[in-house]
Amino acid sequence: MSGKTKKKSNNTKDRRKTLTVVVAAVLVIALAAGFIIPVVAARKNAGEAGEEAKAEGNPIHDSAVDVLNGGDSAEAGTQETDPAKDAEVPSGEKEETADPEGEKDAHEAGSDGASGGGSGGKSGGTSGNETPPSGNQEETTSSETPPAEPPIPTISFPYAIPGTDLVVRQVSPYSGNFIEDGSDAEVSGIAAIVLTNQGGDLDFAGIGISQGERSLAFSASQIPAGATVIIQEQNKAAYAEDFYYSCTATVTASAGLKPEVEGLVIEKHNDGTFDVANVGEETVPEIRVFFKNYLPGEDVYVGGITYSVTLNEVEPQTAVTVTSNHFDAEYSRIVDVKIGG
Repeated sequence: MSGKTKKKSNNTKDRRKTLTVVVAAVLVIALAAGFIIPVVAARKNAGEAGEEAKAEGNPIHDSAVDVLNGGDSAEAGTQETDPAKDAEVPSGEKEETADPEGEKDAHEAGSDGASGGGSGGKSGGTSGNETPPSGNQEETTSSETPPAEPPIPTISFPYAIPGTDLVVRQVSPYSGNFIEDGSDAEVSGIAAIVLTNQGGDLDFAGIGISQGERSLAFSASQIPAGATVIIQEQNKAAYAEDFYYSCTATVTASAGLKPEVEGLVIEKHNDGTFDVANVGEETVPEIRVFFKNYLPGEDVYVGGITYSVTLNEVEPQTAVTVTSNHFDAEYSRIVDVKIGG
């Protein structure tokens, strides 16, 4: 009897040990899972935060994306008639400098409008008595109403500019840094266009848009073939909902934009610098490098402005480091390199 009791007691102890081991194992697994899951989540969140910070690190990124997303609400409607308003196209060539100038202001729209017709003349009739006076009564005919001027048609976007390979995709409000003059000053709600170059490389494009009683002017330099670029109104004119009447452009074709040149190697760095190396066997008297703001995810240039740096007397097998406040390894793209001398 005592033997059976002792055996039963041992079995109970064994089961308790097994249960204890299982519980301990479950606790260990739970603790490990509880630790790993937060770590994985923390790493994931850190990665997402890093990507977000990377995007926000460039001041033009969010503003430019907002412009691209604002086209549907920004497009004005059309109407059949309104006073005539015409805009002249800004003219002149644009220098290949960090601040594209060109001929800036589009002239103010004309204010001549359709004029109303004259009033009708007198006609014969009674004098107020019930019986008209005897005798013949002269009748006067009403003067003819001059015809009104023809209706002024409106335009809507997207709009292919006649005589060019340019298409204005939309007009939208832009808030953020004003980059067209290189100042990066804060602006809010100014007009901006999204322009696509469906032709060859351009050294300059000036666009004039007539809207309501005003003219808007936009200009850009070094626009590659097939490129889309966001251009801010060069006078910081506010965006407004109104009818558009005309859109014209002056363009200067390029002999060819060359972001790469034989004998030179350009290497970008994440600290706002890039190296220009002369890997040839002779000194290069002058090297000019042109670059623009660029959104790689959207494949869109931001700003008509083109920044440039000039290097002189770069010796063979020598690299020169360039520092620029406007250069970003991810959000800048080199569009042209010229060698002089």
